Amino acid sequence: MHRIDGPTAVAALPAPLAVSGTPGFWTNGDPETLTPATVPTQDWFNTVQEEMVGLVLEAGLTPDKADHTQLLAALRVLFVSATGGATSGAHLVENGGYRTFADGLKETWGYVDVPGNSSATYTVPLPHTSWIIPASAHTIHNDDNAQKENCGIVSTSLTEFSLYNAENFTLRMWITTRGV
Repeated sequence: MHRIDGPTAVAALPAPLAVSGTPGFWTNGDPETLTPATVPTQDWFNTVQEEMVGLVLEAGLTPDKADHTQLLAALRVLFVSATGGATSGAHLVENGGYRTFADGLKETWGYVDVPGNSSATYTVPLPHTSWIIPASAHTIHNDDNAQKENCGIVSTSLTEFSLYNAENFTLRMWITTRGV
């Protein structure tokens, strides 16, 4: 995402022009009825550009001309931080994320793919000093949202989980933690 930077771009956002027509929709025009095609205006282009750049900036990202995933990344950060009243915003990390609430509660989420008949370790992205819910209450399920019988937590600490999978196929195990 980036602002226009061509040779004819101006450095400051121009003041919007007065409304000169009826707000409506685009048309390709119709030569038979002499209806002209819609011509986009600087106001329209600037509004669309600033709406998108505004999302990127609000998410704490720096607009980057070479990064074509910034709008999606910004939406993920902003939507996650908007849920549950997180005060420090949500932070996305590889395979998950975390957020901190005004009362000190920390919430983390993520997943680890555990190959069949093996174990794996999930590292908590924002370590807790104590749990709000016991380790047995952490949710672990496959992508199909079905609870699996032959998998689970072997051990936990405030910084990581040891997980096992006794199935004959890889399971994606989701983990959610709440603590302080």
